[in-house]
Amino acid sequence: MEPSLKTTRTARLAAAAVALAAAGWAGPSSAQLSSLCPDLDFTVAFAPGSGDLTPAARAHMGQVLKGLRGCRLRRVVIVSFGDGGGSETQSRSLGERRGQTVSDGLSQMGIPAPFILTRPGPLSRSAVNPDLNGEAEVHIQLSSTLQ
Repeated sequence: MEPSLKTTRTARLAAAAVALAAAGWAGPSSAQLSSLCPDLDFTVAFAPGSGDLTPAARAHMGQVLKGLRGCRLRRVVIVSFGDGGGSETQSRSLGERRGQTVSDGLSQMGIPAPFILTRPGPLSRSAVNPDLNGEAEVHIQLSSTLQ
């Protein structure tokens, strides 16, 4: 009886691992793995007064996620902001809606919902840097090991 392709491939991988170990290679260091899967931050911009993702924002999120293939996800933290216009209640509501929109988009792109934490940013951000209004900041934390 001939061995299956899977059994043959497993045997070859095991033989290669033994040969590498015999040659003194212990595998990549945690620093090397960390540089392969560094944590990353990016922003998602929204049109003024809108809580909807633009096609460009959705494409940007997709491109970022493509770069994470093979990395182990620890957590995604989304900090969302309003526009700074309107009442405090309106701004907070818009910021929360934006955060949920980004969370939903990431989930639709394959990030498991339990890994996503969404929180509103401070309302005073517009006083610090008005150019950053209307955005959601996304912080993706990865472990230093590959999947």
